[in-house]
Amino acid sequence: SISICCIGKPERCRLSPSPLAADHSTEMPDASADPASTPLDLHNQDGQPIATVEDWFRLALPARGALRWNDGRSAKETAKAWLRSGVPAVPTELSALLDSHPLTHRFVGREAIPEAIPEAVIRLDDLAGGQRNADMLVAGAADGQRVVVTVESKVDEPFGEVIGGYYDSHPPPTSRVQDRIYGLVQAAFGRGLDEEVRGLRYQLLHGTAGTLAAAGEQGARVAVFIAHVFETGLADEEKLARNREDWDRFVGALSGMGTAGEMMGAGDGAGLLGPFTVPGGGRVPGGLAQTQPLDPVEFAVRLALGGRMWLAESLFSADFQGFPLAGIPDAVCLEDGKAADVHEYKFTDSTQLQMSHRVQLLIYGYLLEESGFDVSNLVLTCVLVPRRFASEQEAVITPESANLIRDAVADVARRQKASQNWKLANFPLAEGINVIVRAFRYDRAGAERELTFFTEFWSGTRMAWPTSKPEKCSRCLYNSLRRCNSSLIRYGAAPTN
Repeated sequence: SISICCIGKPERCRLSPSPLAADHSTEMPDASADPASTPLDLHNQDGQPIATVEDWFRLALPARGALRWNDGRSAKETAKAWLRSGVPAVPTELSALLDSHPLTHRFVGREAIPEAIPEAVIRLDDLAGGQRNADMLVAGAADGQRVVVTVESKVDEPFGEVIGGYYDSHPPPTSRVQDRIYGLVQAAFGRGLDEEVRGLRYQLLHGTAGTLAAAGEQGARVAVFIAHVFETGLADEEKLARNREDWDRFVGALSGMGTAGEMMGAGDGAGLLGPFTVPGGGRVPGGLAQTQPLDPVEFAVRLALGGRMWLAESLFSADFQGFPLAGIPDAVCLEDGKAADVHEYKFTDSTQLQMSHRVQLLIYGYLLEESGFDVSNLVLTCVLVPRRFASEQEAVITPESANLIRDAVADVARRQKASQNWKLANFPLAEGINVIVRAFRYDRAGAERELTFFTEFWSGTRMAWPTSKPEKCSRCLYNSLRRCNSSLIRYGAAPTN
């Protein structure tokens, strides 16, 4: 499933004092000296690297951007923000924003550093012209889960036209705009073009759908849509207020939980809201199929009734030696009130159970045990799904497929009682989709060993262990900040034989 997070209020980047913002203006931080800044692999849609603002202008200029490429306006200020320290890096205010939410905490690159593409083209549907150009698309990971972030940059420009007016002004058969709007509204809200939806801004619908579509293409489990507002001397306060109201209404309609302002409370700061799930449709993926929320009383009743029950993306928390832990497994199987299986889905072309996957599953088992579940027969299962099926998550992650895997692993475990690890190769999960299933028994001692290893570092009782492999230094985030005294080679350098 894919969850969409939106910021409660547009994240503001204060560039220079103005009469209305002078008391709140701050000096722009230096990413090279700030460990909260996340380095980037920045390139355009064709893979050409971008290292300077001049490169950006030459390789990733938005449509009609040459006319808008001015200091104090969003096109150029976006380039300057992402190259603020002289090297490509996530702006510190956005790093802090992502770090504030458990689903995006410690946002980093999946294998090295996040990939960032300005003016990224995202396919929305199969109609002519069905694409979105995101001001910025960033693909990385947080807590082992793939995360895609898109950013809409603003000074005081509007979030596009009002949906109702835009819809009415593009009738068929000369235009397919109405078909596109109807499809995107259905995917995002699961309803027709009612009065509330007609009053929303089209660019926010377009941006949300594009973010989810990009996440689906890249096999991400979390999608984040951010409005990055640059406070400059050219901003019009009335237009800024209009944008805040438009954003507030859209997030309220998307969440169904009240406006963004009501969820965030008073104040002028930004924060990530969500996660929210959407019905989905077409190229816009929705939430986990056939799931529904349970309140604590209903959950207790279902648990007492026995039988098999699946919990999808449910939060579990505990502590270890005074350190708080939290995790959200993809799926947990409960059988007759006992924790029977944990499923974690990884979209990868690897056939091996990586150590990070094993540790993640062990900690999920620990969280279940600390939450009071009987884990005496708990099996931990990692489902390795080929990357080419990343856009078909709704066909892959279903209660039916989860039950197939659970039953197959349980059958193998019964037949191979002496073994603690099992592998199902080329397991037919759905029509045309074969996966590799790696499973092993939960071991509390193993979980505590891994947690002890982490807490020794967190508590400062041991130093980080330097690697002996130069290729790791070449793509290490810490090394990219030039802070590592044990680096074997500089960041980005090619290892020599």
